Amino acid sequence: MSMKITPKDYLTKENVRNKESAQLFRDILQHAMGDDWDVLTGHHILYERDGDVETEGEIPSADTLIFDHDIMGAVFGPQALSIMQELAAIPAEMREAWLGEIYEGFRHVTEVEAA
Repeated sequence: MSMKITPKDYLTKENVRNKESAQLFRDILQHAMGDDWDVLTGHHILYERDGDVETEGEIPSADTLIFDHDIMGAVFGPQALSIMQELAAIPAEMREAWLGEIYEGFRHVTEVEAA
């Protein structure tokens, strides 16, 4: 016997999730692509380089960003795959909190190493 579920309001949940995690997404994208990229987060995550419309891009969702191998590899290096595997096991609404903790720890270590 299968249990029936009540559908979630995915659109509202994604908008809230993106707004709450906007700074983390900005930090991760700028870490991966450079500080000269502007990042705006709404329903989607938008970016462009120094106001140049020709460089405009769009990431359709938080999960597309956090499971992008190029972005995560640029930020976390060889640890990216294991981090993404951990993220896959965490419910969507909890992923950015965990990722934020990992990113802050990683960023602190890389800043200390660079000094």
